[in-house]
Amino acid sequence: MKRTGHNGAAANAMTPPDITSCMDELPSPPPVATQVLSLALDEDIGAKEVARSIEADQALAVKVLQVANAPVYGYPGRVSTLEQAIVVLGLPTLQQILLSIVVRETLLDPVDLDDPVLANIWRHSLACAAAAELLAQRARPELAPLAFTAAIIHDCGKTLLFAAQPEEYEAVLDLAHTRPDSIVDLEIRHLGMDHCHAGAELLTRWGMPAVLIDAASLHHLPAEAMDSVGKHADLLRLLRLADLLSRRLTGEPDLDAPSREEATLLADDLGLDAGALDAVGEALEQRFSQRASIFDLDQDPREMYLRLLQRARSKLSDTGLKLRQTSAALDRQVARQQACLQAGLAMARAKTVQEVFTSAIEALRDEIGAGTRRCGVFRIDDTASTLDGRFVDGAETHRMCCRIDERRLPCTSAADAGVPSYFLDIFNSYPSRIPPNGGAPEALGPAFHEPFFIMPLTCEGEHFGEIILEPDNAESELFGGNALDASALAQLASLTAFALRRLDVARHRDERAYRLARALRTIKEMQLQAIQTQRLAAVGQLAAGAAHEINNPLAIIYARTQLLEQNEGDPKRRKNIGQMKEQIERITRILKNLMEFARPDPPTFQTMHANGVVNKVMDLIRGGLDKTSISLRLELDPDLPSIQGDPRQIEQVLLNLLLNATQAMEKTGGELLVSTSFDSLSGDIVISVADQGPGIPPEHRDKLFDPFFTTKEEGKGTGLGLSTSYGIVQSHGGSINVQSEPGNGATFSVRLPVQRPAGGQLRRTGTAPLEDGNAVLVVDDEEHIREILKESLEAAGYVVHTAANGRDGLRKLRKKRYRLLLLDIRMPEKSGLSLLAEIGDELGDTPVIMLTGLAGAEEVREAEALGAALCIQKPFEIESLLQAVKEILDTAEKRE
Repeated sequence: MKRTGHNGAAANAMTPPDITSCMDELPSPPPVATQVLSLALDEDIGAKEVARSIEADQALAVKVLQVANAPVYGYPGRVSTLEQAIVVLGLPTLQQILLSIVVRETLLDPVDLDDPVLANIWRHSLACAAAAELLAQRARPELAPLAFTAAIIHDCGKTLLFAAQPEEYEAVLDLAHTRPDSIVDLEIRHLGMDHCHAGAELLTRWGMPAVLIDAASLHHLPAEAMDSVGKHADLLRLLRLADLLSRRLTGEPDLDAPSREEATLLADDLGLDAGALDAVGEALEQRFSQRASIFDLDQDPREMYLRLLQRARSKLSDTGLKLRQTSAALDRQVARQQACLQAGLAMARAKTVQEVFTSAIEALRDEIGAGTRRCGVFRIDDTASTLDGRFVDGAETHRMCCRIDERRLPCTSAADAGVPSYFLDIFNSYPSRIPPNGGAPEALGPAFHEPFFIMPLTCEGEHFGEIILEPDNAESELFGGNALDASALAQLASLTAFALRRLDVARHRDERAYRLARALRTIKEMQLQAIQTQRLAAVGQLAAGAAHEINNPLAIIYARTQLLEQNEGDPKRRKNIGQMKEQIERITRILKNLMEFARPDPPTFQTMHANGVVNKVMDLIRGGLDKTSISLRLELDPDLPSIQGDPRQIEQVLLNLLLNATQAMEKTGGELLVSTSFDSLSGDIVISVADQGPGIPPEHRDKLFDPFFTTKEEGKGTGLGLSTSYGIVQSHGGSINVQSEPGNGATFSVRLPVQRPAGGQLRRTGTAPLEDGNAVLVVDDEEHIREILKESLEAAGYVVHTAANGRDGLRKLRKKRYRLLLLDIRMPEKSGLSLLAEIGDELGDTPVIMLTGLAGAEEVREAEALGAALCIQKPFEIESLLQAVKEILDTAEKRE
């Protein structure tokens, strides 16, 4: 069964209305089952005490006896008493039966029990519970029963979210399938509430023990934060580790690197080694199978659940009727005070605003306003700019939840609010009853808005809501002739105000705790990103040094190979030398790519349009796709804003991605999609390249942008394309990421910010005449390069002088003028740039050729700014160098 769609709820809403409504509509769990569950968690309680509590609920007693007589427990004869059944089952199994009734029968009533999504949620919970029990038996034996119970109930919030929004929640589960740890963020983003918060509210509403509420609320807490939760830290560690270990059993993806690291940390904190974890993994499937029958995961339990629920409801109805009949016989005045006391006790246990409202209205209708037809209660939340209330008109119950304006008036009409107009009139007159500045809210008494009596809700010097009552008796009788009634109403208003204030404080505390947990997860992700950045920086520094050291001897080998080729007359040997040249040139290209990764050219920012860059690159590759089975599709946003960037570098990034995509599809073909869009939330433009190739295995995704990592066949890639692209995008202040599943292609997305400052370059020149000269001066710290250059230039008819370093070259330049200067950029004692800067004004019109062993782009630009006519990169072709020397000298002679 597949569903689609999202409701788009705001991510910062703590309790979305549809989810709250779902909780409001759920029946309360059987109180006996809840009470017995609390008893079963107490190790000091005996079977006799537990059996006495179970006897109060016939449906629960039947369920316990049925399970106790199952063949799996191997009891000889027939189990006929509850005490005997509890001894046979043991408290852990009893807890499981209670959970089946308290959680599943209550929570699953509105939904299809055969739904595969729901079944998967409960299979995961059962697998997690089995793993938690096995882990606890090894690490914390005293926690084993509690660990199973907490684990089986920890994901009840997922069932609640599914019951409230089945189609939207199934879509969230699909998105989170590849990364289960991201489900909390996805739930908040798409539903406005995560399952941890939902589960905690639900269990709190049901009056579950605090340890189970913590298990539902905090089981996604990072391992580093476990110590902050106090005495339940080890239980939460067991839950989190069990959740990680149980994924494979329930068909979820294997753990990624961060999850494996977290599992190791949790195991260390619990004193478990790798052998213990392996043993738990081996025993997990069998333990899961043993427990599955108790939860009826393999059969449809609907009919049985409905029958038991009907019996429980009937019993509760009979009990309530007897209580109401007994209460009616009590003295009216005592009953009103007792109603306030009962409402106060209920409000003290209340975990939600609606529970407080329900308690107040029950007190109004049952005793304080005996004979009341209409009543209600509402509160104003200024921090959230909302009004929330519940009202009763005869047999009808209304709930109002809407926004308020700066005057504290509801921003809605009566029809839109879903309440009668006379209630809306009370809201609109509320500002007139607020005490003026400096007034004391505590001094306020009841007010009258015909035909309603109104009592203010005040607490800690603040007036933030009202209780509304329409009794049958006259105003004089209620507030004049019978002061005790007014006292009871004022007492109820005070209790309601205090309970609402307590919930506000608790809500703010919970919000801070959730924000802290999310912040810890964010910090952990940022730490992992920082480690990756530092690793790439270290590789870049190593690559730069290695490339420079390799390049100089390579230049010597290349030059000698060219000389050998020129002087070789044997065609066969000449061919062999040519192959050597080709391989040297291949090494040179690799070194150049390596230097571009290690020291990429800084971008020259200018206004550019991403669509123009895409179209230009498309023209380059479109012709190569004509003879393949690859089709090209463009989806370019025509309203895309311009950005500040380097078009040449962005073209290089896009070309790398397109070449990788076409190589991925060269055997199978398919559609190559290139798209552009604008993300208004982040202010980025997005360029995406999506292929239909074989996809990227999960184990390779974290290494894609590492230098020299490639999955291509030997000779088809150096492993530097994506790493270089990564550096270019980073230098633009952007990001690049990939989404891929094996067999479903890959999508690379480049995000570039719209706002980016452009930079400029400094240039300086200077010439001055020196004395005449006719020789060429070669300055290079590599002796073999000097010899090769001298030999080649002299063979071409030039007079050549040499210098071994910059200081020696400066000395010779100060004594004589030369026709041409060949100068290495990097040398010991004095670099070529330093020499050129110092002697530049004295060179006059003498042309300068700079030799570079993969110097950075900044150094090349500085050399050109100092007057260099040409920069030649090592290793160089001798013929090309001689041709460049001839052209430069010819140009210089024409100027003379």
